[in-house]
Amino acid sequence: MNGATSDTEAAPSIQPPIAASAGVLKLVLQRFAGTQLRRNFLTGSGLTVATIASTAISYKVYLHFLGFDLYGLWLSLGFVLTLAQFGNLGITSAVSKIVAEENGRGDLDAVRSYVTTSILTLLVTGGILFFVVFLSRHAVLEGMRLRPEYLSQGLSLIPWLSLLSVYVLQVEVLNSVVYGLGRMDLAGTIAFCMRIFVVVVAIALLAMGHGIFSLLIANGVGAVAGHLANAIAIRRLTGGAVFQIRRFDVHRLRKMMTFSAGAFACAVVGMFLGPFNKFMLTRYGGLSLVPVYEIATSLAMQARGLLDNGLRAIVPEVSRLQGHGTDSSWARIQAIHERSLKVALIIGVLICVPAMLLAGLALRLWLGSRFHPLMPGAVRVLLAANFLSLFGLPAYNALFAIGRLKTLLFAQSLQAIINVVTVIAVIASGATLSPLWAAAASGSGLVVAGFYLLAAWRRKAA
Repeated sequence: MNGATSDTEAAPSIQPPIAASAGVLKLVLQRFAGTQLRRNFLTGSGLTVATIASTAISYKVYLHFLGFDLYGLWLSLGFVLTLAQFGNLGITSAVSKIVAEENGRGDLDAVRSYVTTSILTLLVTGGILFFVVFLSRHAVLEGMRLRPEYLSQGLSLIPWLSLLSVYVLQVEVLNSVVYGLGRMDLAGTIAFCMRIFVVVVAIALLAMGHGIFSLLIANGVGAVAGHLANAIAIRRLTGGAVFQIRRFDVHRLRKMMTFSAGAFACAVVGMFLGPFNKFMLTRYGGLSLVPVYEIATSLAMQARGLLDNGLRAIVPEVSRLQGHGTDSSWARIQAIHERSLKVALIIGVLICVPAMLLAGLALRLWLGSRFHPLMPGAVRVLLAANFLSLFGLPAYNALFAIGRLKTLLFAQSLQAIINVVTVIAVIASGATLSPLWAAAASGSGLVVAGFYLLAAWRRKAA
């Protein structure tokens, strides 16, 4: 899904199924057009493999030092941080698309103007949301039914986490600029190194006995490092600094907000997926179940991310082609989608099927004494759901790149509605809300949304 390819298929031959699949996969990957586009795909997928390894280490270490309850508190506070992230207003998503379009036209002055405008806007909106979260922290945490000792720790963490969340918005917009400049490989590398740095610092602080605040400090240090790395990368790619106060432009802010409104709406709807499930698990199941759901979700999503992070490389390419506005450009966009879908399904089978079969054994070997019996079932449910949703993954990236945010919003709304209704139905039935039920709720919504996106793209391409 990273470039147009020839429609000529290899001559059929009699091969073992695995060899045939490998041959098709190799053919598809070799035919991706554009060296940078191919590099973006391979780098994105490769970094995901490395991220999975770092995640495996971090989860095990965090659970070792903090336990399920205290680590569950940290994860549950992610619901509160999602409120602060509303200050984003979908701007980071808009920046990546608009920068890609302006870069395709060679207009670096416009790029600098959009970046400056987005950074200043995020400072204002982030500040407002910080105070909203700060003032509502008691009501939100009390709604989680936390024990007194965890409630006090949560109240002390929220102000600092909210400030960190506002600062991270700045880092994200800079990373989106690198992404929009066509260097997804570089943007992904920076994000990965930032993550590794956070894990290393957190492990050192945990070993020194700083407890849950180790994660706060590590994420703050990592954000500063990411900020510096993205700023240096942008300067080298554009030949100068992109933040210049005099380049703030109200007209460009309006254009950016027109696009970002849809992305912001998607973020609001996203509140009723992972954050909602964690909140409900905390309230009706207990803090100890939140890490179980988090680990299952993270493993399944990172398996999907082997493709997602690679196929996302088509977004700047499709945005660039759309900027040309020609029939040949649209034909190439359609070819990119079809090849990407083939790659997604082939690699999806090779990843998800073995992972589902080995989930129980792998989790026991990995977590040892921290293994939870509910984990394998939740992981298998989410792996199956993520594989089926791959049918809509290339369509999602293509629709996003051409600005069909209403379609994406409807798909995510559909996913959220199914998730919320399922969770509420489980609770209303008197059953205990477990990580398995939460996984089934989010997974079913993901599958339905994926097939809807595929159908939407087919209608657009017809």
